Parts: sequence; structure tokens; C-alpha cells
Amino acid sequence: MKHTIPGFKNLSKQELLNMSVAHVLKNGEPSMRNGNCSYAGIGCAAAPFLKPSGRETLTGSWLFLVNEGRVSSHEAAFVHHLQICHDANSGYAGPAFINLFKRDVLDLCNRFSLQPPKGLK
Repeated sequence: MKHTIPGFKNLSKQELLNMSVAHVLKNGEPSMRNGNCSYAGIGCAAAPFLKPSGRETLTGSWLFLVNEGRVSSHEAAFVHHLQICHDANSGYAGPAFINLFKRDVLDLCNRFSLQPPKGLK
């Protein structure tokens, strides 16, 4: 059973970026459990792509979940990059986390020729 949201396979990189960034900026904190991205609670950068029921039951990186057949492989490498922007800065909290996350997302925008989402410009 795939735990990704309906329509996930139709989302562009720009749409995935916008959803992920809005989610992380709204929460303002990293979401980690035992050193891994946590989809439960406030959820990490990939949490918006999961059905609510999947957020509580899934653990591991997006690429791990793809390999397990639990989520769609659509844009898997890009979602993984979004998780890295989140995870690489999870040792920080509050404004420090957000500033570092924004820096890394802007770099991601440059690498993939995407427009910076609202809140990053």
C-alpha cells in the first residue's frame, strides 16, 4: 500500500518544493526521532507528501521507503534532497534551524533551476 497523498505522482519539483518549505517554515523546528527524519508529530520536510495515517507508521528515509514499496518513487531523489535540507540542520533549533534550512533550500533551488518558495526570497 502506498502511503503518499492522492495526486503525488503529478506534482512537479516546484510544487514539491513549495509544499515542503511551507510545511517546515510553519513548524519552525526540525522533526527527528532517534537521529532519523520523523514523519509523525510536526513531521519532517517529506511529511506533507504522506497521507496522515502514514505519518504515524512510517520510519526511515524517503529512499528507504521507496525501496520498501511503501511510497511512490516519483521524484524520489528530489524528495531525498529536501530531507537533506531538513536533516543536515536538525542539530539546531528555532531561528538558527530555519536560517540554515533556508540557505540549503536556496542552494537546492539554484541546482534545479526552481523559483524560491514564498518565505525564502
